[in-house]
Amino acid sequence: MSLTTQPANPNFLNPINFRFVLHRAPTLNFFVIDASLPNVNLEPIYQATPFIPIPKPSTKLSYGKFNMTFKVDEDFVNYQEIYDWMSHLGLSEGFPDYANNVDKETNATGRGPVCDASLIVLDSSKKPNIEIRIRDMFPSNLGTIEFAVDANDIRHASCRVEFTLRDFVVIKL
Repeated sequence: MSLTTQPANPNFLNPINFRFVLHRAPTLNFFVIDASLPNVNLEPIYQATPFIPIPKPSTKLSYGKFNMTFKVDEDFVNYQEIYDWMSHLGLSEGFPDYANNVDKETNATGRGPVCDASLIVLDSSKKPNIEIRIRDMFPSNLGTIEFAVDANDIRHASCRVEFTLRDFVVIKL
């Protein structure tokens, strides 16, 4: 009996081969420069003993934040997509604004309080290979944009956004 350790596909994952799709913010999709898949944590439970507690796996997964950086477009459209989403959720204009955003719109249209997104990982031939479907996400932190007149070279403005999510699933395409 022989053990085979040769993988079916010896190619390494290339971290620059990806696309991001968020229907709630279609302009943002084009300007994404990096994305970080969140950590996944399985909380242990401990079995009591007279000596040391014995860790056992629980049934509760928790997920970290989905972080992403994007270049801000000249007309601020992609920044505004996220800012408006957050301000509607944050009751910036009061209860009527929240009711219009939450009650009348659903996740299916991509316009409700939460939205699904996809991180599509491309293979070495730049063809879609894996879809990471992120479910029920919403922006929880919109980062700063730096402006400076004394810069030596032109660096286009970028912004970091952090999303809270329910979970994600990995789908082989």
